[in-house]
Amino acid sequence: MTAIAQALLLLDAEDRVDEMVRYVQEGGHQPGDMVQAIYQLLLSKALRPAYLMGMLLANGGYGNPVISIAVAAGGLVFGNTEEEARGLSALRFQADSLTEAQRAELYTAVLEPVAKVLLEGTLHASDHPRTLRILEILKAGTPRFRTIFDDQAPIPALRLDELRRQGRARSRLISHASPPASAPRSPRRAVVAIRELFFPNHPNSRPLDLGPRLVAAMEGYGWRPRFYGMPCRNLIEEYRAVAELCAAHEAEVLVLDDNLMEAEYARPARAAMIARLRQELPELKIVSILFDTWSLDPAVMTDALAGVDCVWETTSPSLPLWREPAFAGRVLHIQVPHAGNDAEPGMPLDGRLCFCGGVKGYNWHRAFWLAAAAERGLPVEQRLSSHQSDGLPALESYALYMQQIRNAPCSLNLSMRSDLSCIVTGRSFETIIGGSLLVQEATPDMDYYFTAGEHYLSFETLAELVAVIRFLAEHRDEAEEVRRCGNAFARERYSDDRLIGYLDKRLFFPD
Repeated sequence: MTAIAQALLLLDAEDRVDEMVRYVQEGGHQPGDMVQAIYQLLLSKALRPAYLMGMLLANGGYGNPVISIAVAAGGLVFGNTEEEARGLSALRFQADSLTEAQRAELYTAVLEPVAKVLLEGTLHASDHPRTLRILEILKAGTPRFRTIFDDQAPIPALRLDELRRQGRARSRLISHASPPASAPRSPRRAVVAIRELFFPNHPNSRPLDLGPRLVAAMEGYGWRPRFYGMPCRNLIEEYRAVAELCAAHEAEVLVLDDNLMEAEYARPARAAMIARLRQELPELKIVSILFDTWSLDPAVMTDALAGVDCVWETTSPSLPLWREPAFAGRVLHIQVPHAGNDAEPGMPLDGRLCFCGGVKGYNWHRAFWLAAAAERGLPVEQRLSSHQSDGLPALESYALYMQQIRNAPCSLNLSMRSDLSCIVTGRSFETIIGGSLLVQEATPDMDYYFTAGEHYLSFETLAELVAVIRFLAEHRDEAEEVRRCGNAFARERYSDDRLIGYLDKRLFFPD
C-alpha cells in the first residue's frame, strides 16, 4: 500500500477529519500517486478519504474512472447528490471510451468490490432506493447493467407458442442412459465424502444437505452408502480418513467433494489418497462431484480430475473445458438428488412470484432485481434466507425448505454470480421438481436440462420480467400448462432413482 493511502487510513481510523483534508489538499502529491491511493482506499472500504481525494482531483480537471467511482460512491454515502451525479456522469463517459476488455477489468478490479462495500447493511435494511442508487454506479461503469435494468425499455408481449419456438431452437437437452432393464441392481458399497457444513469456516453454518441427499438416494436405489462429512479443518488428515473408510467398507464407489481442490495446500494429499486407493482397491470407481464449477480454475480442474473415473458436474455443462478430449465420456451433467422431496403442482397460480433464497457476497446482484421489483410494485414476495444453522438435521431442514418451495406456486430464480456469469442453480431443479412454476434469469446452461417455454419461463432484462409477470396474470391457464409440463418432465427424468441410475450406468455399464 502506498504511503499516501497508509497515512489517510490512519487519519480516517482516528477520525481526524481536518488533518485528513489538509493532507489531501496541501500534501503536494502527484496525481498518479493519488489515483493509486484512491484505488487502495476503495478496496480498504475507506470511502471518506477516497472521496475527498477524488473530489480534489475532479475539481482539478483530472479524469479517470477510479476518480469518478470515488466521487459517485462518496456522494451517495455522505449525502452530496450533486457530487454523486457528477461522478456518475463522468464515469459513464469514461467507461464508454474504454474497450470491452478494459471495462471488464474495471468491473472486476474496482466496481464489484466497491458495490459490495456500498451494499453492506443496505441488504438487511431493505433500503431499495439506496440499492438502486448503487445500481446506477454499476450502470454507469458497465453497459451490460444498463441493458438489463433499463426501466424505459418497452415491455414485450409474450406468446406461448413463440416462447416455445425460441426455447426449442436453443434446446440442447442431454440424453442420459440408464442401466439395461435386464440387469439386476447390485447393492454396491459406496462412500460419499462431502463437506459437512455449507460454510466450513463459519461455526454457525447450517449443515450441507448435499451429502445426506446423495446417501438417501443411493439407499433408495439399493446401494449401501457410508457418509463422511468432511469438517474441512485439516484436509490432509481428512483425505487419509476417506481412504481408510473406503478400505474398511471395501467400497466400490467413492463420491468425492472436489470443490475442495481450491485448497492448494491439500492437493498433494488428495493425489496421495487417489494413488493409495488405486493400489488397495483397484476396482474402485472414483467420482469427482463439483457443485460450483464456475468458481474453479480450469487449469486446476484439468490436472486434478485426470485421476478420477467420472466427473459429476452439477452447474455448467457449457463450460469449454468439458469439450477437451481428456474429458470425453467421463462427465455426467446431472443435479444432486432431492431425497424424495418431489411433488406434483399443488396450490393454483395466482399471479404472484416468490423469491426464496439468500443475497450473499457471491450473488449480490440479486439485491438489484429485488429492489427494482419493489420499486415498480411487482408482485414478488421476498423470503430471504441465510445459511445459518436452524438446529435441525440436514435432511429435515432440506425437507422444510422444499415445503416452502411447494407452498409458492410460482418461484423467481436469480442466477448471476460475481463474475457476471449466469448459472444453473440447485433451485432451478428444486422449483420445477417440487411443483412450482420456475421463472428463471436466463442462462444458456438451462438449455441442457429443460426447454424454455415448455418447462419454465425465462427472462434476461427487467422489461422481460415485467412481461412474464403480465403473462402470468393474463394467461394463467397457459402458465399452468408450462408448470405441469415442466414438473412431469423433471420428475420422470431427474428423480432420485433416475439420477443414481445414470451414475450406475456410467460407472458399471459402459457402452
